Amino acid sequence: MPTLTWYKWYVEKWNSDTSVREMTPITRSIYRDLLDYQAINDNRVPNDPQRIANATKWPIEDVKIAWPEILKHFKEIEGTNGEFIAHPVQSENIENSLAIIGGLIKSGRKGGKASGRKRREISDMRLKEKNEANASANASANASANAEASSSHLILSVSSLKAVHEKEEESVPKPENGKESVREKPKPQKQKSPESDPLFDKFWDAWPKHERKVDKKKCLTAWKANDLSEHFDEVMAGLAAWKLSDKWTKDGGQFIEGPLVFIHNERWSTPPPPAKPSTGVVNGVGALGSTRPPAKREDFSPEAIQAYLKRRDAQ
Repeated sequence: MPTLTWYKWYVEKWNSDTSVREMTPITRSIYRDLLDYQAINDNRVPNDPQRIANATKWPIEDVKIAWPEILKHFKEIEGTNGEFIAHPVQSENIENSLAIIGGLIKSGRKGGKASGRKRREISDMRLKEKNEANASANASANASANAEASSSHLILSVSSLKAVHEKEEESVPKPENGKESVREKPKPQKQKSPESDPLFDKFWDAWPKHERKVDKKKCLTAWKANDLSEHFDEVMAGLAAWKLSDKWTKDGGQFIEGPLVFIHNERWSTPPPPAKPSTGVVNGVGALGSTRPPAKREDFSPEAIQAYLKRRDAQ
């Protein structure tokens, strides 16, 4: 297999993989290094933590801790007696990258056909090479002819420009007072903003007023990219839960994050952390000797929030 110096990396898949996001930072870093190792080492990785530690310069203790999680994503390669493993999705990415580099398309099964997108990429690449070759041949053939005609073209261009300029001056109406008229400059066209979404507007209006409530256009783009209109009720229920959470309400809302981060990290699908128990009551007795029981903790789960919203709309 030829040495692969680059390969396609799908950032959206990486960020949306829940199992990867739940890894510890060290485990995720080792996992990422192994994907690169597989790309530049014949599409395989040694099934040995010690060899991995030597190759990646990670401490063997960190590799051993991360190894059980790594093996959930990497599979043993057939015919190697368990000596090597590989990431199935990364193997497919490497094969596709090699196909683009070599002008070939390798299928995962014998006699299989490449996808339409890959066929178009190869066709466009071959057409580009053909056009470049034809352009080079035409350039050398026409070089002498262009040199002979350059002087005559220059004379014709100057005379043509002069004639056009005189014609434009004749077409411009002259005012009666003899003063030259000032031509109005065309107004620059404003760039069209992304089409609005009524459900997104409701989400934006419901977001608490805060200094981090910015980048509305980017939020709209991310909203549409993640099809959040299809999950509008869940998003609004999650937002309502976070707005009432202890993390967002304490210290004057200091820890309220921006809506763009909220969308990218799918925070609406994760319930907020429970509030810390109050220290005002110890063993049933308050700070001033009161025996009043502590207040009942509010339920901010998505299900409870949805039920509250339905009751509110029905009123």
